[in-house]
Amino acid sequence: SSSSSSNPQSSTTTKQSNQVPVNRGRKEEDIIVEVKVSLEDFYNGKKIEGIKAAGESHDVYVDRGMGDGQRVVLRNKANNSIDKTVEHGDLIFVLKQTPHNIFKRDGPHLFIDHTISLQEALCGFQFQIKHLDNHLTNIKCNRGQHVVSPNSIFKAHGEGMPLFRSPFHKGHLYIKFSIEFPKTGSLNDSVLNQLSLLLPGPPPIVSVPIRRNNNNSSTTSNSSNLSDDVEDVAIENFDEVEFEKLKRDLQDRINSVDFS
Repeated sequence: SSSSSSNPQSSTTTKQSNQVPVNRGRKEEDIIVEVKVSLEDFYNGKKIEGIKAAGESHDVYVDRGMGDGQRVVLRNKANNSIDKTVEHGDLIFVLKQTPHNIFKRDGPHLFIDHTISLQEALCGFQFQIKHLDNHLTNIKCNRGQHVVSPNSIFKAHGEGMPLFRSPFHKGHLYIKFSIEFPKTGSLNDSVLNQLSLLLPGPPPIVSVPIRRNNNNSSTTSNSSNLSDDVEDVAIENFDEVEFEKLKRDLQDRINSVDFS
């Protein structure tokens, strides 16, 4: 008897015989838990502590470069059944990115909108962006390097998100520019005359001469042959609210017509 008690294999066999065998063909349902993660935490990485799930508290590790919808799986940690013969399901944490007030993300790349003045669009600019790890990124365009058009997009190389499992490599930062033009009435005649001389563009505004052929088609002609059919038309600011109202009024008038 003394030899059997000192036999490790015999001891192990006795211990295993006290366990309830698990039926590997049957498994509990997985438990899925949504975890909100900020863009800063996706950028820097973070240990999120104390998430309650399956009757326990769990820590979720968000690695740098992880993204929205990515899953962190704890195998056989669901433990939502009292049936000890059933294999436990998985506890699945789904990472959901919360909106950011400056940056938008698309895979490894970041996107921002930025407004500059007309002077900056023509003559160059410089501004700083506070990044997701609080470092300052200096965005600079030297005079004569670029002329920035409205809605144009420029790339800041390597200023995007770190790549998952390769965090020292990064995507890019894309900047979409809006141009703030001078407000109506803010430029006097003297300034406008100077601008018209300095800036490239069409010649001063003149009436466009039109000559009508016998077939009533219109062609341009020399200024000495001005047509009486020419009419100068001034343009106005587009008012979207007024435009939608006119559309509704027109539709109401169409609907009120009796076509019978």
